[in-house]
Amino acid sequence: MPTEHEAWTHTTLGEVASIEMGQSPSGSATNHDGNGMPLIGGASDFVGEGLSASRFTTEPTKLCEPGDLVLCIRATIGRLAVADGRYCLGRGVAGVRPSKAVDADFLRYFLIAAADALDAAGVGTTFRQIDKKTLIGWPMLLPPLGVQRSIVKKLRAGFARSESVRKELACISPLQDRYQQKILQAAFTGKLTEDWRSKNHFKPRPTQAAGDFKPPYQLPTTWEWVPLADLGVLDRGRSRHRPRNAPHLYGGPYPFVQTGDIKAANGCLTSFSQTYSEAGLAQSRIWPKGTLCITIAANIAETAILQLDACFPDSVVGFKPQASVCRVEYVEFFFRTAKSELEAFAPATAQKNINLETLRCMRVPRPPVEEQAEIVARLTTELGRMKRIAVEAAQASALLNRLETANLAKLLTT
Repeated sequence: MPTEHEAWTHTTLGEVASIEMGQSPSGSATNHDGNGMPLIGGASDFVGEGLSASRFTTEPTKLCEPGDLVLCIRATIGRLAVADGRYCLGRGVAGVRPSKAVDADFLRYFLIAAADALDAAGVGTTFRQIDKKTLIGWPMLLPPLGVQRSIVKKLRAGFARSESVRKELACISPLQDRYQQKILQAAFTGKLTEDWRSKNHFKPRPTQAAGDFKPPYQLPTTWEWVPLADLGVLDRGRSRHRPRNAPHLYGGPYPFVQTGDIKAANGCLTSFSQTYSEAGLAQSRIWPKGTLCITIAANIAETAILQLDACFPDSVVGFKPQASVCRVEYVEFFFRTAKSELEAFAPATAQKNINLETLRCMRVPRPPVEEQAEIVARLTTELGRMKRIAVEAAQASALLNRLETANLAKLLTT
């Protein structure tokens, strides 16, 4: 008597399911108004694990019924969904209808596991696709129906556990965002270093006339609201030549930092996507390492500290601090918490759009420089810890995907 595994048989997809290749209806019959039957044309109509048609046809050609598997066979080969109703199948998909010899969910899991191999079997240059002959002859190792259902049960349980873990991992990012805002807020209201101040006594700052500036919150008595211009030198970048994209300006040895580079830098700019030539440098200027870059166009109020000497255009403002009164890292951290509400830190007379004058007048909460160093150290530690948690969560998610794939392949082939 054969064992359970010996009862598995070698077969093909065409022997356990009927395959209906899609065919595009005529353009005159296709609409976006919801008239007729929903049309699944390709990968863009797959949403998550389901289908969402954006087009309809009054002259349906190839059809699928509820419960059929809809397989993407063109461009994004291997994408799969279960039809939740009747659809017209366009040329980018095929309908797969299981026979009585195969459990529908077993076949679905088999096709999910085979997605990468199906994609590798695609041919073509402009649009890669897989044909009906290949699908019909696709090899399968098929166990008895009872074993199929047992495998499906195990896979469902495994995917349910994975989904639970995936949901928990997905909660980490929003929690991190909230914690980061909370710790930044604590840093610039003085709460983060309350214990430090209790051990390091500084004289209270004299009360100053606020003028047109209305402080958004109260500071510790040893802090004060100071215009950013009083903490260092502010100036716009320089890019005088027109047109700005003249080829002779680029390709030389001088780093040229742009707003996108600053946004991508995460506070510390070490790389750049463009360089200036001698001609480019002649119509610009070099800012030294340690300059805080502040964007005032495109990506508004993004900041990063230069870790190299570089040029940048007039869509970026450079800030060079007075070392005796200000830490540049402190100001960069302050911008992270203030950029969404810069108006709250500017006098009532300042212009509402961000420009050089707005930045000059913008008030910054200034503790003693020694406390600034302590704030920077604590924020660096905490934000670094959060970054490590984010990396570990991403690694865990990737590992989870690999384990799911491995378990799926193992159960369907052994």
